[in-house]
Amino acid sequence: MALMKPALIPEFFARLKQAIPEPETELEYENLYHLLVAVVLSAQATDVGVNRATGPLFKIVKTPAEMVALRSEEHTSELQSRETISYAV
Repeated sequence: MALMKPALIPEFFARLKQAIPEPETELEYENLYHLLVAVVLSAQATDVGVNRATGPLFKIVKTPAEMVALRSEEHTSELQSRETISYAV
């Protein structure tokens, strides 16, 4: 598969922005970190499944540092019982 030539990338994004000025997603998120996590997870699951897994997680995790700290906090067992942590951490 051939990659796009670097000189064409700005034009590509300009056309994309013109065609879809306000893109939408079915993924549920509160901030750009949440969106990044949800997009990565969506490669392995449906958007509905990602939303179900991240719903409880995003209530307690707002930043990458909070995600890292989650491994040692009391919420881990609660999230594991919902099968959230196995997807998100």
